[in-house]
Amino acid sequence: MADKGFEHISANILRLIMAPMSNQEAYWLSSERKFMDFATSSQIYMLAQREEILFANIRVTDGEKPAITFDLEGVSFEARNIRLELNQPFFAKFGSDFDIEYGPKVLKFIAPEHFEYLTIEKLAFAKSHAKLEIEIPNLDTINTFRLHYVGISKDRDSMRRLFADGHQGRTNILTNGFPIKPGARLTDELFILLFAVETLQFKTYAVGGDFSKFGDASAITQSLLVADAEKAFLKFLKTEYNTETFENYPKGRDGLYNLDLDGYMYSLGEDLKLTTDTAELRGSFEPIASARRGMRADCIVIRGNTVTLVRAG
Repeated sequence: MADKGFEHISANILRLIMAPMSNQEAYWLSSERKFMDFATSSQIYMLAQREEILFANIRVTDGEKPAITFDLEGVSFEARNIRLELNQPFFAKFGSDFDIEYGPKVLKFIAPEHFEYLTIEKLAFAKSHAKLEIEIPNLDTINTFRLHYVGISKDRDSMRRLFADGHQGRTNILTNGFPIKPGARLTDELFILLFAVETLQFKTYAVGGDFSKFGDASAITQSLLVADAEKAFLKFLKTEYNTETFENYPKGRDGLYNLDLDGYMYSLGEDLKLTTDTAELRGSFEPIASARRGMRADCIVIRGNTVTLVRAG
């Protein structure tokens, strides 16, 4: 504990506001006002690549236990006979009478008052967030992405930064990158991850500590958080398409460095693994398990001028 009689630690967790979506899907959604309004909650984003995985051999079963059974196929990924039960709470809003349409990229559920579509990424996301009960073998492969770019939008939200303003990093990836699957379109392999930053403040004090000088959590604004988070992740995950790697981090004018914090940390609050040529970072939907069990996600820890990557476990 610091000599001032108390210690103020900021634990910051990046949470996806929605499932990862392909660049193609994001392009389509960028023209939907309702979606764009929803996406305003994200000011930090990542562009990452993973082979395209497709639905195959889709079968729909009616009766007392309606279900969709399918395979998943990719270049290096294969899973057979995955069963999605349709009589679970996720589908309750559709009632008992709805149509199902499907193809290699998406499952669609259609009722007079409701519509839902599930990509493979949305299935994995819903399972991770305990919204769907489904067993998917080798789920880690679906949730592993090669990170190409980390960015923020200081004045707008992530989607408008990427699609309304023209984004050089995204353009460079689509122009110069190579698909993993022969014959695939890079727009189907490039995924957009939209994050919001969730912050938790931990304050401990010694007997006789001066409460009047207890760190002010209100000074940690969202704009400071996203600016600092971008630098923290790029400090370790040196991507191919970010031109600035922030080697002097944590020092900087637009982050948390100059606030009265004894330490701060960042973790990825999703069941994802991000890789680059030099590093990897593993997240977890429950990054902080307990004091006894420790961290389930890798954590970037900053104290003073020292930045350390603490592995989960």
